[in-house]
Amino acid sequence: MRIPFNDNNSKIGIEGWFEFKDEKLIFYIKPTNSFEDWKSDFIAFRSNDILAKCKVHTGFKMYARWMNDFIIKLANIKAMRPEDIYIFGYSMGGGIAQILGEYNSSFNIISVDGPRTTTKLSNKKSTLYFNKGSLVNNVPFWFKRIENAICLNNKWRPFWKSHVDYDINKIIEEVIN
Repeated sequence: MRIPFNDNNSKIGIEGWFEFKDEKLIFYIKPTNSFEDWKSDFIAFRSNDILAKCKVHTGFKMYARWMNDFIIKLANIKAMRPEDIYIFGYSMGGGIAQILGEYNSSFNIISVDGPRTTTKLSNKKSTLYFNKGSLVNNVPFWFKRIENAICLNNKWRPFWKSHVDYDINKIIEEVIN
């Protein structure tokens, strides 16, 4: 059963759902969906992050910190190991997931068309799914390109059309099973 979450704070506005499935804890972080999210999307400066041990997307840093605390609390309550935690994020959620991968290299990170949000990518369990025509996974340009990327559609498509190709539930099922 999927349980929705949000930070109950309109200043941050992060939301998604989580579920327990076959000894795994699965999180899904939603894409940009509010005015506050749009503002954070454009604060794409690099700032130091002690937890990530690198520079991260300033606008997404507060989201990642809140999400990290939420994951740790829930994992501790259920006695989950970090390697059994899967974090999926789409667009803005994918960018946040990449930062979370730097916070804990045992997390399984799946960023679906997320922007680049860290100056390093040390979590070998991070994967980026993208469409060739999407601009989101190419911005901001001063962050590293994700090496383990999977192109879902190698034909160039405009950004507004490439976003409709994602079946998040299908991607989650393929990764988890």
